[in-house]
Amino acid sequence: MRKLFTICLALIGIGLGGTVVAQTIGSVSNGYIEEGNLYRPGNIIKTITMSNRGQDAATCRKECDADSNCNAYLYLQEAPNRKPICYLRMLSLPHQARRDHGFTKVVAGTKLSLLRDVHEITPYPSRAIQGGVKLRSFKVLNEDPIACSDACYRDGNCTGYTHKPRTVLPKSGPAMCTLFSKNGTLTANTQVGYLSGSKTPLSVPRGSRLPTRFNTAPRPRATLTPKPRPVLQRPGGQTITIPDQTPDENPSQSDDDDAQFPGEMLEPESK
Repeated sequence: MRKLFTICLALIGIGLGGTVVAQTIGSVSNGYIEEGNLYRPGNIIKTITMSNRGQDAATCRKECDADSNCNAYLYLQEAPNRKPICYLRMLSLPHQARRDHGFTKVVAGTKLSLLRDVHEITPYPSRAIQGGVKLRSFKVLNEDPIACSDACYRDGNCTGYTHKPRTVLPKSGPAMCTLFSKNGTLTANTQVGYLSGSKTPLSVPRGSRLPTRFNTAPRPRATLTPKPRPVLQRPGGQTITIPDQTPDENPSQSDDDDAQFPGEMLEPESK
């Protein structure tokens, strides 16, 4: 079983350019940095007990979306026999975050807009800064990307940062934070699990490794100029125009009348 699990991770790593990262840590979605198994404290503005079946961390996130004063949330289940609790927070504190909390389930979420409003840093999810002048690099405590943003905010010489998540394959490595004293450019290709930020706006490259329906414009259709039909001239001034030899666009009879598009379902013939 372990061998099969390793093979699956290796295949995933090939699809991600040879690197497998810890997806449950610092993943960015729905406008939040969502982190599983990370207890992050902060000032509580509202406490909600999840009494109904089916209420989960996504329910807690939606409660935060509905509250204009909420910038972070914490979904917490202390024990298997206890009802989960949703804490809505105005601020989240990266310095007191921990993973050795002993609770059954914890999901912490922080709005990306909080980094802009409090740290005054523009976040760029799934991007890395390249070509900049490095100020320093360090291991991120508790693998918390917000701690990386907070370090840049508190350093007057820092102009931007890149948080690299913990890697699993092909070689395990800790989460790293790199601070820059002079920014470079953002990577054209997205980097899974990365988070960068800059105190001055950076231009996001439009190019990507694989074309998508969002960044690929349709190609213009070629304009075909019809060729003049050849004309034969007989003695006496009589001319004959040779008919066009191209097949009719809508032939009445065709050998492909029964052809179907790939994947199209055929209805059974009535007997």
